[in-house]
Amino acid sequence: MIEWCGESHTGLRRKKNEDHFIAVADTASSAVEALGSLFAVADGMGGHPAGEVASRLACEALEQGFYGPGPLGRLSSLVPGGVRRALISRLVSAFETANQRVCIHGGQSPECRGMGTTLSALLLRPPLGVVAHVGDSRVYRLRAGVLEQLTRDDTFIRELVEAGDLNKEQARKSPMRHILEQSIGEGFQEVFTASFQVASGDLFLLCTDGLHDMVSDMAIQAILIEDLSQHERCRRLVEAALQAGGRDNVTVVAVEWKE
Repeated sequence: MIEWCGESHTGLRRKKNEDHFIAVADTASSAVEALGSLFAVADGMGGHPAGEVASRLACEALEQGFYGPGPLGRLSSLVPGGVRRALISRLVSAFETANQRVCIHGGQSPECRGMGTTLSALLLRPPLGVVAHVGDSRVYRLRAGVLEQLTRDDTFIRELVEAGDLNKEQARKSPMRHILEQSIGEGFQEVFTASFQVASGDLFLLCTDGLHDMVSDMAIQAILIEDLSQHERCRRLVEAALQAGGRDNVTVVAVEWKE
């Protein structure tokens, strides 16, 4: 059983919300039954035209590309490793479709030229889970009370952290933290993917940088480990970002898997 909730807020300093999210989790759907439940968040690039258009187009294209027609074959006839490879391939293809959609729209609309967006997705087809990602939105997993980031930030700052030149808290406050190495629609290179086994009780959080820029991982973990409904978790997370200053749009999607 999957329980989920999503919430998006403009924040306290922005005039419009350039974030977008999708959740495709209707178990009565034959497509969801076959391919799994898909969740995604996107953050239209700040300072670029029509960021809200880019994030919406990317999410719509991701959903259509993943669940639409395409070579897959009968998943039930594939060995477990074959299922994993087939689903990852389909997700990557859907990301490429999203990038193409945003690029084409930007090229055809002068007011949207140069637009771009992050895109982070979670696919649950228990016992298999897959994340796919471009940009600096994130997917986290809380398991046994421990929060783990499953995605990798496509930022210059991440390289400094990995090299030991900055710690995570310094990176979170750095003025260079928003310099992206790639995004959907602008400078797209490759999709980061990772797969894992889903365990009962796993809690996943998808969020834009309006949350993780304002609220530390430790504070996020403290909210997630409380015995709350998914709706209350999302409300508390957004509230924490706003109380910390709410400098950006903030979007959160909480997803829990229970056997």
